[in-house]
Amino acid sequence: MQSVLQKITISAQNTQQKPAVIAASQLCHAFALAAQNGFDMALAATLQSETELMLPRLLNELPEAALLVTLDAPDCAKGCMAIDPQVLAGLIEVQTLGQVSTQAAVPRLATHTDALMCESFVNKVFETADELLHPLQRGEWFFGYRFGTRIEEVRKLGLALKNVSYRFYQLEIDMALGAKRGQILIALPSQFEKTVGNDSETKVRHWHQTLSASVMTSEAQIDAILHRYMAPLFSVQALKVGDILTLPASALSSVSLETNTGIELANAKLGQLHGCRAVRLLSVEGKGAVAPHLASISGSPAPQVREANEDNSETSDGLEENQQEDGSALPLKVMSEKP
Repeated sequence: MQSVLQKITISAQNTQQKPAVIAASQLCHAFALAAQNGFDMALAATLQSETELMLPRLLNELPEAALLVTLDAPDCAKGCMAIDPQVLAGLIEVQTLGQVSTQAAVPRLATHTDALMCESFVNKVFETADELLHPLQRGEWFFGYRFGTRIEEVRKLGLALKNVSYRFYQLEIDMALGAKRGQILIALPSQFEKTVGNDSETKVRHWHQTLSASVMTSEAQIDAILHRYMAPLFSVQALKVGDILTLPASALSSVSLETNTGIELANAKLGQLHGCRAVRLLSVEGKGAVAPHLASISGSPAPQVREANEDNSETSDGLEENQQEDGSALPLKVMSEKP
């Protein structure tokens, strides 16, 4: 007689040898749960066949009178799904009428609106499959796939998919206890180990792309510092709207661009451009490791920086410089109590 430990070991070995069978059965279960949780509808999915097909033969198996959509994975792997008119009609009816009609649907060409009505269901199916399949036995055939785009005809689908081997599933769908019956066909790349991106380079590249997108859409605050001076605390507390602060004339031509943590990035000159306050970069050199990359963070080359023309009140790029001819001190009026 076999011990309990032996039975567990044999069962685990059988599970490892048949991950595709487990994945396919869980996919059928995912359809039922997605219908129940998403639309409060009874749905039964039965696997009719599972085969391996190359792209030309796969296209011959797909019906023209069906909603054709691509299935996209985060690693750029791409498959497809075909929803026949009866199942399509049932999904639309349950969302618009609240129930599935027993009247057979008239076959017609699927539209973009039909695809939009099915998108949430398709995504829910694969999200549920991700949750059902254990990380070690999940079957990467289903992992991470989501609704892609509608394809108008089978011929165009051939242009959207790669010419590789596909695992082709034919599912029989029973909706609302027999109110409507039809088929859903699914084709996903069978060589998942080559498309899922297990190599570290793919993961690192994806991480860098995600980080870059987050950083480039974030806001960065750069302060233009005109002048700093020491003052007693009581005089600062006594400042009010309308008071005049006196700054040296050199403050306009020696503006310091700094981060909110006080790191100096560049030197600039204060002026006006089209009626707005503006600063013109004078130099970004010698300001630490950050400064040389100030103008090339986005990957584009840094602009040419020209030295200020002290003789002209307006530079060649249209920036009007605020300066006093005699070099005397400049008045600065306190306009607001808030910075």
